[in-house]
Formats: sequence, C-alpha cells, structure tokens
Amino acid sequence: MILYDVLICTVSLVIFLFGFAMRFWVEKRRFYRRGVGGLQQFPSYSKALAVSALERFVKWLSYPVQIFGFLLFFIWIVFVRDRFRETDKIKVEKMKVEKGKSSQNHFSP
Repeated sequence: MILYDVLICTVSLVIFLFGFAMRFWVEKRRFYRRGVGGLQQFPSYSKALAVSALERFVKWLSYPVQIFGFLLFFIWIVFVRDRFRETDKIKVEKMKVEKGKSSQNHFSP
C-alpha cells in the first residue's frame, strides 16, 4: 500500500512540475526577448508569428497538464486509496479465516 502511495504521489508531482516547467520556459523566453521599452523584439515578422504561436500553444497546454497532475493526486488520496485499504483488510481477514479452517481440519492422534 505504501508503495502505491509513493508511486502515485511521485508521478502526480512530476506531471504537475512538468506543466509548471512548460510555463516557466515560455515566460523565461519572453522575458529575455524584451528590450528596454518592454516590448518583445524579433528578428523578423514570420519568426515573431511562429514563436508566439508555439509559445501560446505550450502555455495553454501546460494548464491541463498541471490540472491532470493535481487531479491524479487528489483522486488517489480521496477515492482510490480507501478502496485499496478496504480490499487489503478483506484479504487479510479471508487469509485468517482460511488459516483457521486449515488448522482445524488436521486431526492429531
């Protein structure tokens, strides 16, 4: 059970941080392109269109990635984790019952 918790928490954190890194990358590139007047400077108009479109796409893609990472963690903690605990308890109880039955079936002389 603990292994599943660590695995899911790690995966969800990595996905969330990947979305954050995508946004950080876009904003960092925009920051370093700004001139003294605060406007972004491009060498050509076509490059400005292509880069702006790509960065806008990456930034919008980062939002669902971050939401997915958070929801994965939230759904695991709230819903799935409890079901795993219940099934583990049921398995342990069944094993105890079967072990008790098997020890009663042996006759000692």
